[in-house]
Amino acid sequence: YTLVAEHDYRPRKEAPPPWPRGVRIVHLLTDAKDFRADAFDRIDRELCYGWGALGGRLSRGNMCITFAGGSRVDFVSEVRMRDPELHRWRADMITCDDADRLNVKRYDALVTPLFSHPWGVRIELLGGIPHNAPFGLLSRAAKNPRAVTIPATYRDVPEAVDPAYVEQLRATMAPDTFAREWECRVA
Repeated sequence: YTLVAEHDYRPRKEAPPPWPRGVRIVHLLTDAKDFRADAFDRIDRELCYGWGALGGRLSRGNMCITFAGGSRVDFVSEVRMRDPELHRWRADMITCDDADRLNVKRYDALVTPLFSHPWGVRIELLGGIPHNAPFGLLSRAAKNPRAVTIPATYRDVPEAVDPAYVEQLRATMAPDTFAREWECRVA
């Protein structure tokens, strides 16, 4: 929402007329059904309270948020990433909170045209657990000298993680799985 707040209502003077306003953010999903069930109510609350001044409207049917100043956030499932219509879109930011579960070739085939306009901001914000190391999107980002990578573990948010639960998992999970999923260590 910070990117929307910065660019909403602003004409993109670097673009050819008529100048588009705002930014377009595409959030890639591994599972749209789970996302609909878990996230839409939280997004509604965020748009009403924390980010209410931006005037965003959530369309559950179209899976997008539109803002009065021209900005837009689209939620795109991995299945929909194959849709040729998406290759005509342009985006300023790509986000994904479970990036290593996405098909790397499909991701590249979509992101390359989305970032093709010269006036774009071109931000990739990838999160998740490095399931496909060393071949997934997170491992690739970590090897990119221009990328900023911030490994985060359960220790980074002690107010949100029960230490007893973590110890229970440590005792029952395979050590390499625990290290990857809870301590962000990749073998």
